[in-house]
Amino acid sequence: MVCDTPPAERGTPGTARDARHGEGRPARRGTPGRAGDTRRSGGRPARRFGRGRGEPVASRVVNIAEVHGWVVGGTIVGSWLLIMVLALVLRVVAGDRDVPWFWKIVSAAQLLLGLQLIFGLVLLAMGRRPLPGDLFINSFHILYGFVFPLVVLFFGHKWAREQRYHPLTAFAVVGLVNFGLTARGMTAILIERGVL
Repeated sequence: MVCDTPPAERGTPGTARDARHGEGRPARRGTPGRAGDTRRSGGRPARRFGRGRGEPVASRVVNIAEVHGWVVGGTIVGSWLLIMVLALVLRVVAGDRDVPWFWKIVSAAQLLLGLQLIFGLVLLAMGRRPLPGDLFINSFHILYGFVFPLVVLFFGHKWAREQRYHPLTAFAVVGLVNFGLTARGMTAILIERGVL
């Protein structure tokens, strides 16, 4: 192996030169500073990846709160907007014909809402709160993010099944209301955290 660090900056074999381990202290297995460790210019250790290489666990593992908030949460908000627009367009274009693929999209949005509930319950079980100490925002987030959209879905399905309204019209309204509710549930947290 070729080492580009000057001999004066290299430690003795088997000792760590990294400030985390102290000067001349024996290096632990898997840490920079082992004998034969290739160093980049400037005396910094070569970048290593993997467990026990000095990288914090949080940088390697996807944070469940970020998945709950940004990935699934953002997808849910967008899915209700998509359902509203598709239902309006299909009501005009398809008229009274049945559109089976539309109901698959509605089912996917409902499954995402259930998945979001599971992520939220896991976070609550872990002791995580949307805003610790703020009961109003925490309740607001849960009500607008899951409870109220579930109530809207219940009535949307009921009215479509009873043919009180055309199913596409009912779900255009469901999509609009759930888009507003879920977006508000998400933005309540973002506003309080100063993101928006």
